[in-house]
Amino acid sequence: MKLRSPKLISGLFVTAAVVGCSIVPGTNGEVTETAEGWRTQPPSMQSPTQIAPPVAGQSPSAIPTLGPETRWSESAAEYSVLIELPSPEQGHDLYLVSPRGESPKLVIGLERTIVQPVSSPDGNWLALVAVEEGVLYGENLELLSVEGGLLTDVVRDAAILSLAWSPTGRSLGYTEILQSGVQQTSIYDLVTGETRAIFSGGPPGGWGLSGWVGEDRLLLTHFLGGGLFYDQAALLDVDTGMLDSVYEDESGQTGWIGVSPNGRLAIVVKWTSAGALYADLLLLDLSTRDLTPLAEFAVGGPTFGTIPVWSPGSEQVAFTVSDRAPDGTLSASRVLSLNVTNRVLSVIVEVAYPPMLIRSLAWVSDTVLVVNNYGADQVLYSIHSDGSAQKRMVSGRFLTTIP
Repeated sequence: MKLRSPKLISGLFVTAAVVGCSIVPGTNGEVTETAEGWRTQPPSMQSPTQIAPPVAGQSPSAIPTLGPETRWSESAAEYSVLIELPSPEQGHDLYLVSPRGESPKLVIGLERTIVQPVSSPDGNWLALVAVEEGVLYGENLELLSVEGGLLTDVVRDAAILSLAWSPTGRSLGYTEILQSGVQQTSIYDLVTGETRAIFSGGPPGGWGLSGWVGEDRLLLTHFLGGGLFYDQAALLDVDTGMLDSVYEDESGQTGWIGVSPNGRLAIVVKWTSAGALYADLLLLDLSTRDLTPLAEFAVGGPTFGTIPVWSPGSEQVAFTVSDRAPDGTLSASRVLSLNVTNRVLSVIVEVAYPPMLIRSLAWVSDTVLVVNNYGADQVLYSIHSDGSAQKRMVSGRFLTTIP
């Protein structure tokens, strides 16, 4: 990959803690205010939680963006945040933003656009896909040394569908679409530098990597012919190449399946209406194959906005829902947290639109979430899962978190 010698950007600062905003809970079932914030009581195990519109007469307030200029400091955070900013010359600069009040660190400058960045479990390596815009099979899968800023080629001139690190960080799994249309899943060994293909299928459709389940199995999801929805998920033994089905959807309306960090569970997003605006959230136990309803977004209620993001401890998922005015325009967005163990659904924060459209991005600990305003300014914020300690971090395109 061609590199540049980027210049440091002056004035790259973050803003200290700002005053909190009001949290407006849903009205379905009994709602109580506790020391941890607004919380709906867990429903019975026989029926999923339904999220209702905000309480009538109450208006959400936007997160304030004003405050003294300083560096981001969050003692409860355990991960740094990697962001991308336009270079003063051309291309993109990658910066590491630490929660310890340090200046953002320039990691590397690249000419190509970066997608699908994933940090290794130890934080030493970043797997990323560098895209040459407008070129078919113009993607390079690279490994970036976070400390040294050095790049290693894994695959060049490819079409990378998905990638994921093994729990130990020794292996990087990825699925690519070959020029024949076949989807091939391979494993790159970080120690030996060797790559081996372990499974392929399609067209039409094909199997793609969702995540690792231990060091010896991968969760693969099966795409339908159009490539937008899934109808199956299966565990692949990396040694034998045998598939073991764990999930089937005859309707073909599954939009996303995400493996928990501990490799024991998966969140399933199954769309329930045309246009992918309303969805059910299901919990899949990868050992027992049990499928448990967690939450549903019914037609006429809030619309499902973003795919869930797992907390590091695999106990919570955060996601965004939006309310719509009678004319169909957005009126507010909410970040919710769902505890997959006790099924407690919490409203972390709610903001009015305009001026903000909030989106959950990633957890930087089991109690601190990174969100952003994906309107014009792309500001990143950190916020505790109880809705407290809202802090403006920095403006920039969020890429991933790094231990």
